Amino acid sequence: MGKKILMGVLIFAIIVGIGGYVILSRLARLDAAAINAYVDGEVTASTARDIILATRINTNNLFEFNTDETKVDITLTRIKGRQKDAVVVLRQKLEKCVIALYEKRGDVYKFVALVGTFTDVREAQALPIREQGGSAIIVRDRVNSEGTQATYIKGYAWQDDHFTQVLSILERYCWYHNELADKNKPANRSNWQRLSQRADMVWQDEDSPVLHVLFHQTYGLSILAAQEKLPADNEFELVRSRDVMEQYAWSGRWMHFILFEATNLKNGEPCAVVEDLAGSPYGLLSEYSGETDKFRVKYLDGEMAIVDKADIKPGIEIKRTRSM
Repeated sequence: MGKKILMGVLIFAIIVGIGGYVILSRLARLDAAAINAYVDGEVTASTARDIILATRINTNNLFEFNTDETKVDITLTRIKGRQKDAVVVLRQKLEKCVIALYEKRGDVYKFVALVGTFTDVREAQALPIREQGGSAIIVRDRVNSEGTQATYIKGYAWQDDHFTQVLSILERYCWYHNELADKNKPANRSNWQRLSQRADMVWQDEDSPVLHVLFHQTYGLSILAAQEKLPADNEFELVRSRDVMEQYAWSGRWMHFILFEATNLKNGEPCAVVEDLAGSPYGLLSEYSGETDKFRVKYLDGEMAIVDKADIKPGIEIKRTRSM
């Protein structure tokens, strides 16, 4: 008798488990008709709740989104190249943001992958990359912390069944530092430091997109010394400034926006230079001069590294010695 009861309980648990899985599977899918209506401006509270719930399930409740305080944005675009996918953006109170990709399968959209999690997304759009037959997702994300304000332009492209970051540009940046915190400097000679950057950007629309960027950078010291309260921006005297111009071109070979192709003379590896650290706003500060004489590079196996400029020769020479 005991075995029969145990078997019955086990069968009941299996049935309940299967039923729960079926319900979750249904909740995790998005109705295509509802998505199309939402994109066309026919926004309803129930559809928004369905989208938020589905994305929470699909991302394992990555964030505890409050339905009433969450803004939903959906863009239909070709990311993987075959058909229009749904890029779903959930934003809540400028504190947290999730971007997810859904693929249309019949009458429903099914979750494919998480693009990423962000702090304060102000804009998310698709950038066509005809060479790849799809699009990259370009995000403007603001990240603020104590003493620092920053806005990044980040790009994500589909590769090998997941999203990979293919671009990171510091669009706006402001860093403050009180020299009173430096114990080796007398209070009567201490000032507030302010380092800032803003970027003018122009996209060149080609089969392989090119991003032209002009960085405006300034470094200033506060007029009033030995103060603990952060001065207003007009209380900083300009010490030095400069403009830095860069051009980032899409490369399907490297699956990244790059400055140029090169060879690492130290290991013989072909690589792509994706960032010149000399262009960092910290190049205006003498104490960081040694750190700016470097490149950030990407190798063919996808590994990223920071290397000395002296080791990089423009142009590719196929002569691998680094283990992959």
